[in-house]
Amino acid sequence: MRVLINFLKENKFNTKITRYIITLTIILLTVNIILYVEKEMKIDENIQVEIKRTQLYYHTVYEEHKIISEIIYDTDINIKSIIDIFKLAHSSSTQEKIKLRKELYDKLKDTYKKLYKHNLKQLHFHLPDNSSFLRFHKPEKYGDDLTNIRSTVNYVNTNKKYIDSFEEGRVYNGYRYVYPLFDETKKYIGSVEVSFNTISFKEKFYKQFKLLSNFLIVKDVTDNKVFQDEKDNYIKSGLKNFYIEKYPLKKADNSFINYDLASDFPKQTIKKLNSYDLNGEVVTSIEENNLLVFLPVKNNITKSVEAIFVVKHNNNYISNKTKNYYISTVIINLLVVIITYLLYRVNIKQINLQLSNKKLESIISEVDSGICLMDLEGRFIDVNNAYSRILGYSKDELLKLNCLDLTVAESKEEPAMLLNTAKTIGSLSKYHKICIKKDKSLINLEFSLTLLPSGDMFISVINSIEDKLAIEKLNGNLQDKIKKKITELREKDKILFQQSKDAAMGEMIDAIAHQWKNPLGLIRLIGQEIVFLNEEYAKPNNDKVIEEAKKIELQVTHLLNTLEEFRSFFRPNSSHKVIPVEVLLNSVKVLMKDELIKNTIQFQTIGDLNTKIKILPNEFKHVIINLITNSRDAFIQNN
Repeated sequence: MRVLINFLKENKFNTKITRYIITLTIILLTVNIILYVEKEMKIDENIQVEIKRTQLYYHTVYEEHKIISEIIYDTDINIKSIIDIFKLAHSSSTQEKIKLRKELYDKLKDTYKKLYKHNLKQLHFHLPDNSSFLRFHKPEKYGDDLTNIRSTVNYVNTNKKYIDSFEEGRVYNGYRYVYPLFDETKKYIGSVEVSFNTISFKEKFYKQFKLLSNFLIVKDVTDNKVFQDEKDNYIKSGLKNFYIEKYPLKKADNSFINYDLASDFPKQTIKKLNSYDLNGEVVTSIEENNLLVFLPVKNNITKSVEAIFVVKHNNNYISNKTKNYYISTVIINLLVVIITYLLYRVNIKQINLQLSNKKLESIISEVDSGICLMDLEGRFIDVNNAYSRILGYSKDELLKLNCLDLTVAESKEEPAMLLNTAKTIGSLSKYHKICIKKDKSLINLEFSLTLLPSGDMFISVINSIEDKLAIEKLNGNLQDKIKKKITELREKDKILFQQSKDAAMGEMIDAIAHQWKNPLGLIRLIGQEIVFLNEEYAKPNNDKVIEEAKKIELQVTHLLNTLEEFRSFFRPNSSHKVIPVEVLLNSVKVLMKDELIKNTIQFQTIGDLNTKIKILPNEFKHVIINLITNSRDAFIQNN
């Protein structure tokens, strides 16, 4: 045993170094995780602050536009001169509407031109049925139904209440402020929309907060709503799910963000936006010293995202925090490595003392697997307790033996072959070997053999697999019993089926007797009548004789057909045939005719009798006869 312990101490990987590496790794991982988590938490806190700041700025600009729209509505639209024109539109004829449209346009065109210079994009009147009456930005386009296009218009005309929202339209998108209109009698006459374009929004955002911004317009919404001839107002952005407006916002110094946003995005941001599922989540992206915040812009009616408002923040905090993280990580990791190594060197002698021979010997001795060392010729050098227990020898007895001594006579050449193979390839594992125990009984072992790095010894591990083989044998016997039982059950099924057919044969023989009785009686009577005619008349009546002879022929033919049906039914035939259903059922009628008449049973068939089926004819007839017989018995039993 001492030899085995010394070997394992010399050849096992150095436990001291392993512990040092594991300890160092754990410390480094812990330190790096703490530093990383701290960095990410601080960056996330900063991002959340920027998101809230962006949302606040967005709401501020949104409310400013709302206030402006209210002023325009109160001062320029919801006044008597405008209401008096528009209240007639809904009930007017087509020609009258054209005149009213022109009158309304002339009334407000100067106001619209003045407001247009301040980024008012649309002034749009709608009738109560959601049809467009007058677009000041496109006066030639009117009359189209906006019900399924403009949810804000539909909402106001349905509820007669004010609503505001960002929304894509038939020509442009924008921030829509839609107001209900009433005449002097409070009768609802339609709605009007005051709409600002995204340029106005970006301009105010820049002027007030000095932040660059732009809009990504959802592609599917634009494709479904915008007039075909107006789609050139949008161009591809480089992102698969978004457009951008064709005309960028520019200042005199060109300080605003370029309209082709995608060309400025890092690849990671493009990938994130291409997989964005429009669920309303705020997305952020970090690029160098900038933080991009992507705010989803929802339609307040449908709650669906129709655009993304992109704001670019100059943010040195994130980049500085990241740089500091890397510097701190390198310095702290170096300090940890140095300190841990110094501690390792101080305690190395104590660690060596902990690896005592007694503990190692105890572990090897108590394992369930048999372990041994043997030389290149197969002679045992050292064994553990389990090895002795499995083979029934004492340790001293085994040390005097060679592995050849434990091999059955039929496999004497096997040990040399295994040793040579292990020398060549280095190891063998889970090899099934039969050995001789001390009491001369045989034992099945799972055998592994490994050549040591020194090349002068083998280490072998054995485990008994007797229990495993016994279970496999038991499973095999159980399978044989199951197969035998299944065979017996199938034989019984065949016997029962044959008995059923024999019973049917008995009934068929009775049916033959009944069916032949009447024809034979008729033949006898016809024969007697012919004799009577010959005796009654000196000269036979040939016509009468011929008529009676035909009757005999008819009855004989009936008997022959009946006989053929019964012969066909009981003749063994295992081949399938394609045959009409009607032929099969008519055959059953012939076989069961007398039984049906006797019990006053009517045999009716319903369905397509010309259908052909591929079947074993006699088996099918047997099933139908069983059904009729069971029905007949049920009728008799229940009176």
